[in-house]
Amino acid sequence: MPKKPNKNFTTISDVAKYANVGKTSVSRYLNGEQNKLSEQLRNKIEDAIAHLDFRPNHSARMLRVRSFETHWAYVCRCNQPLFH
Repeated sequence: MPKKPNKNFTTISDVAKYANVGKTSVSRYLNGEQNKLSEQLRNKIEDAIAHLDFRPNHSARMLRVRSFETHWAYVCRCNQPLFH
């Protein structure tokens, strides 16, 4: 098995390389489509995730799927005059 990459975070590519599977398989596993993967493939991906201490990055995912859950609030300082 390859060594753990020497960087601050682990990517899907790192997991795929360690498990010797495709990125698509890792993506399917992470997106809850495990029923499309063989048990052997699931086990290899699970082992790689555990060994590499992979944690999905929610911010990166939101950028990728272009979905944002940002809420804005406007605060009115009503005691301040609009014009001087």
